Amino acid sequence: MMKHVVTIGLIVLGGASGVFGAGETEHSSGNTDVRTPAVRRAIYARHAAGFSQPGIDLPAGGITKGRIAIDSDGNVFASDDLGAIPFGVGILWKKNLLGKVVHVGFNNNPNPDRWANAAKDQPGLKQDEEFAAIIAGTVDRFGLKPESVFNYANAADVSKATQNLVKEINASSADDPLYIVEAGAMKHLYDALAASDASRRPFVTVVSHSGWNDIECHDSAQNENIVDILRDFPNVKFDHIADQNRGLRARGAAGWDAIAWMKDSADPRVRWLHTCAQKGDPNRWGFLNLGTEVDISDAGMYYYLSTGREDADLDDLKELFSAAEPGPAGR
Repeated sequence: MMKHVVTIGLIVLGGASGVFGAGETEHSSGNTDVRTPAVRRAIYARHAAGFSQPGIDLPAGGITKGRIAIDSDGNVFASDDLGAIPFGVGILWKKNLLGKVVHVGFNNNPNPDRWANAAKDQPGLKQDEEFAAIIAGTVDRFGLKPESVFNYANAADVSKATQNLVKEINASSADDPLYIVEAGAMKHLYDALAASDASRRPFVTVVSHSGWNDIECHDSAQNENIVDILRDFPNVKFDHIADQNRGLRARGAAGWDAIAWMKDSADPRVRWLHTCAQKGDPNRWGFLNLGTEVDISDAGMYYYLSTGREDADLDDLKELFSAAEPGPAGR
């Protein structure tokens, strides 16, 4: 497979570079609050060259060894995760990779109040609770290990999730690497890396497709993002693949027409995935007047790990989930 070069920061942050003069850093530029969004964007863009890494050479058919950890938000604003994780798990199930999943953390946005004006919970229904029910359904239908699933919206789960992710990082080696699907805020990932064995970090690869998740969405004075991770843990691999919104997000009727076939699938798991996409529709949650859409873009990272391809679209998923060969039995 051809090696691609990861250049971080050019996706959504054009024009932010050049804020600091020659010899300046984010600490010497006269603005001491390095976590304000404008300054953080500037750091991200200016340091893009320093954060560039060789792309990760996956085998042509996807990963053949190692383990997979999932880290996702979805508790507020990002309703797309309500469909994306179930679809992603379904992809791993169809590719017989589900046994490699050793960690699932969800509802990881540490600043839900920040988005109070952008999204409203349904009357009588909270998004984090809806997502928890969807994850429970995913565990039940596809056979994820319940002891490896953690809800960050539950205070009791936070330390358990960190401990589990530290354990999996520390178990990593050249023969058993860890791939972390990063689909949300990065604070909890940062905390786990900080507590991990530094000698194990070179065998950890963080996969992202979203500049929004990398830097913008979760910026605050309390929470770390990819700038901090790559600065403080430079031997962690970072594989920023193509933006998956291009193939796995479709607005309006066209999106729902593209997955309508799932409602009539002979496989009840596939029919259930369709309901998850519906529950993640931002129109249902009143997000920024986006209108109705199918958005399972984060599922493209699972497809990438499964196939080595960064260009998945809804037709690819139809081919995968329509295949006669079922994935292994769920629970």
